[in-house]
Amino acid sequence: MRAGEVYENRVQGDRFLVREGSEDTGGERLVGDLYIRPGGAVAGKHVHSYIAERFEVVAGTVRFHLDGRDEVAAPGQQVEVSPGVVHDWWNVGEDEAHVLVDIRPAERFELMIQNLYGLANDGKANARGLPKLLPLALFAAEFRREGEFVRPPRIVQSLLFRTLAPLARARLQGDLSRIPRPHGKGGSPCERRQRRSRRRLTPNSYASSASGRKMPPVEPPRSADLHAQQSALPLTWACGALNGCGRVARFKPDTRGEP
Repeated sequence: MRAGEVYENRVQGDRFLVREGSEDTGGERLVGDLYIRPGGAVAGKHVHSYIAERFEVVAGTVRFHLDGRDEVAAPGQQVEVSPGVVHDWWNVGEDEAHVLVDIRPAERFELMIQNLYGLANDGKANARGLPKLLPLALFAAEFRREGEFVRPPRIVQSLLFRTLAPLARARLQGDLSRIPRPHGKGGSPCERRQRRSRRRLTPNSYASSASGRKMPPVEPPRSADLHAQQSALPLTWACGALNGCGRVARFKPDTRGEP
């Protein structure tokens, strides 16, 4: 994300105007204005394993759920969410709420939000914006550390999503071919930088984006084939989140492995 971009989730009822994004801060920080319609809410209770968030209400009234307790924030009040804290938020006022959001670090969080919004806008989410079962199996596997929903319980999620992941990949793989290419075959400048970075990796550095396991040693794939080989998620969804900026949010695999 970069300054000036606008993202909208038509299911959750919020839009996000970026003040500073990963492209402006080297992936360290995301700052923006979140506008939430009356009754609008995040997809559900969730937790970030290493990401910290700060919310400052500018206008309206927002209720926050933080580790079992609720608090209402009015204009001028701040709420901080540390890594590991289960939280939720929703607009309890009669008017649109305006919240200044500060998130650190930002790069993987941005990818998660772009996909969450895109899934909702493409009709692949329920009324609260939570992805439907098959796309959720892939979403949860890819972004578990960045944002994990607390229901169903973790053990149930692990067993269910591990079972559904192969079916989800088979059913949803076709969406990859429908990603628009406004920058032409070469992709955006960001995509070209990512491909150059990937080519510097050794063959055994390519990780399965769904499981985090290392792939067997093979010859490095051509850059044109890399996305199809590595991506567990059909990220046409990320494109559905970007409002009128003419840029495509593409998947960058997380090769860091498990914590």
